[in-house]
Amino acid sequence: MTETAPQTSQNSQPENALQKEVMIVVPEQGATEIIAVNSSQTITVNVSADQVVSAVQDGSDLVVTFTNGSTVTLQNYFDGNGEAILVFADGQSLNFAMLLDLIEMPSQDDLQNAEGDETGDQGNTDGDQQALAQNIEELAENIAEEVIEELAQAEPAAGQEIAQQLAQIE
Repeated sequence: MTETAPQTSQNSQPENALQKEVMIVVPEQGATEIIAVNSSQTITVNVSADQVVSAVQDGSDLVVTFTNGSTVTLQNYFDGNGEAILVFADGQSLNFAMLLDLIEMPSQDDLQNAEGDETGDQGNTDGDQQALAQNIEELAENIAEEVIEELAQAEPAAGQEIAQQLAQIE
């Protein structure tokens, strides 16, 4: 079985930097595209903003990952002269900070459930935790009873004679 590397295309011609508007077509699943931009441009994206799963600053570049696993690198997005605006198909116009706010961060419950999924467990519910606590308590009681029984059957170190004398004193 041979693996193929993700496709990468580069659209960084100098004329892109002169255009007022740049159109981004989200690449095919798993593919990567690199586009040169500057802060004075409006960047139009052919999908809705909810299709973005991550946006990361990498030096002066903005790397955007979409739900299909493809990425678009916007070279020089952070050029020191402000930020370009991303206009999505659903009408939202967002800069980098607004895009980060839009990307849904997983909740603590989502993270715990994902952690449970990795181990084949679906995550503990309150009922599971109570049953586990009860099992531990019963096990501790059984162990304590066994230890007491063993100690009762053990011969005292000083011998039986002294044990009988001590018993009479009590």
